[in-house]
Amino acid sequence: MIGPRTIAKNSLYSLGSSVVQKLLTLAYFVMVARVFGPEDQGRYSAAIAFATLFSVFIDLGLSAALTRETAREPKKASDYLGQMFLLRIVLGLAVYGLIIFFPFVLGYSQELRSMIAIAGVAAVIDTVTTSCWFLLRGFRNLLYESIGSTIAVVVMMAGGLYAIGVGLPAIALVYAVLAGSAANLATALWTIFFKARIHLSLLPDWRIIRYLGMIALPFAGAAIFSRIYTFADVAILTRLAGEHAVGWYSAGNKLILALNILPAALSASLYPALSSYVMSDTPRVAPTLGKAITFLSLIAFPLAVGIGITAPAIVSFFYGAAYGPTVLIVQVLSAGLFFAFLSFPFGSLIAAQNRQQVNTLIFGIAACVSIAANLLFIPFFSALGSAFAATLTMAILCLGSVWASRDVVRPLAPALLGKMARMALSAAGMGAVLFVFQQQGMFFGSLFFIGVCVYAALCIITRVLSKHDIGEIAYALSRK
Repeated sequence: MIGPRTIAKNSLYSLGSSVVQKLLTLAYFVMVARVFGPEDQGRYSAAIAFATLFSVFIDLGLSAALTRETAREPKKASDYLGQMFLLRIVLGLAVYGLIIFFPFVLGYSQELRSMIAIAGVAAVIDTVTTSCWFLLRGFRNLLYESIGSTIAVVVMMAGGLYAIGVGLPAIALVYAVLAGSAANLATALWTIFFKARIHLSLLPDWRIIRYLGMIALPFAGAAIFSRIYTFADVAILTRLAGEHAVGWYSAGNKLILALNILPAALSASLYPALSSYVMSDTPRVAPTLGKAITFLSLIAFPLAVGIGITAPAIVSFFYGAAYGPTVLIVQVLSAGLFFAFLSFPFGSLIAAQNRQQVNTLIFGIAACVSIAANLLFIPFFSALGSAFAATLTMAILCLGSVWASRDVVRPLAPALLGKMARMALSAAGMGAVLFVFQQQGMFFGSLFFIGVCVYAALCIITRVLSKHDIGEIAYALSRK
């Protein structure tokens, strides 16, 4: 049985590593964007997104299945690992051929095709590394995975900073990504061979290969659709509007995606709690979900309004004058923050109820909406069209999850909608104050501080936060 101490340690490793990586990669991306400008940065972002989009067809949900099977039967880890490597070699070669082929069909520039070729190698390596780490998760120790992924980011940044320092072209940034991927794989293999002491056999065992394919199938659909609605927009934007537009869009999208660490951190503890309650304490499911929705809404409303109002100051602070078109993109994307945040707890509930087919259906609908909306909007609005499509996709994803959770949500709806209305009113008041101060040219950091103070005061005035709520938040923040 997995004890609470083990769960807490693993959660701490995973969350700490994720926070460090998000902050480092955001700082690194901002530096790359400022040094190389929208066109070169857009080319770099397009290469990474294109390779990452196709790499899901190497994994096909196998990594998630490996965690479950290794946890159930640790003695078979060696057999699973060997067959996993064989599958990765075959699928990796096939998918890498597609990664090389499709840029020619889509008419991408020679520079971009070269970057995609290098990024494709990194993507193949990453799928092998991910499977290694997911297999090791079955042994319930995430320390080395956290170390490996952090090393990968540090190596990538070191290579990128060296390229910037000596004035190398943007393609050197993709080589830096490849170096980080190789470092992560080396850490994973070292952990497998020398810490977990798992021996690797590359002799094919068709019985195990067929079994792995069967258990991975339920995970494959959700993984593919999720990757499509996350990365297809950049691939389509590159073809229809060019690399400059990708640079503007990626700059805004990177800032918004960095904020997802907040609901992701909550989901890391929410999912196991809901899984436990679904099995043994059903009456606690709805109140727990309600608290998560309330907490995330409390954060999402001011973030959406605050970022929308202060987008000119934010873009100027992070990226500079060359990214003027990114302002509107950030404002449109900020409107989807509320939906993005709330999709996390509902997704956790559906997964906790073991309804993988429902998640697959929702992700599939979101992927179709993303592709259709990008094809429809980009010819008219260029990079801004991808922002519209992303916001619409997040709304569909959230509303689909709400609909799938309606039996649990229905009793909570009146109280939640009342609180959300007061939160929205408080956020609107904060936005009005921020708009006035921004017109006076106030510094971004000062605007942030004023926004927090005004929103907190308005939440108390509108009774969004009661004394009991404030006490609970203070207690949660002070717990060790």
